Amino acid sequence: MKRKILIILALTFLSCGIFFVQGCSSSKQENLTTYNLDLEYDSDLHLLYGSEEVVYYNNYDNMFTSLYFHLYPNAFRSDAKNKVVSSTNQSSAYPNGESYGQIEIKSVKVDGSEREIVVAGEDENILEIDLNRELYPD
Repeated sequence: MKRKILIILALTFLSCGIFFVQGCSSSKQENLTTYNLDLEYDSDLHLLYGSEEVVYYNNYDNMFTSLYFHLYPNAFRSDAKNKVVSSTNQSSAYPNGESYGQIEIKSVKVDGSEREIVVAGEDENILEIDLNRELYPD
């Protein structure tokens, strides 16, 4: 049976945009990773709340002790160092004025156990999840 990791991310989105979590893929085997989202949008506050469940299968040749997720909405924070829109294109990208956003992770669980939230990267755009064990390929 394939070894799997169950990761539940309780997410609070401070953006009304859509986000994408970059999944892992492998040319060697079919990517069996699944993402299940349960989301609720507050139209008054323009906030998206939700949780995400990721089931990850290691299809690589090496073992993992951590998994990484991109937090793309953090590129839209007002204090982001690497702006996604250059100053020359801001007026066309934001015709109604600048609109900032971000993502806030409230909790992370691996196989039902609470894990420390580690957000890294110059723009706080990488979530590192310590698996607390080795995840070997199948």
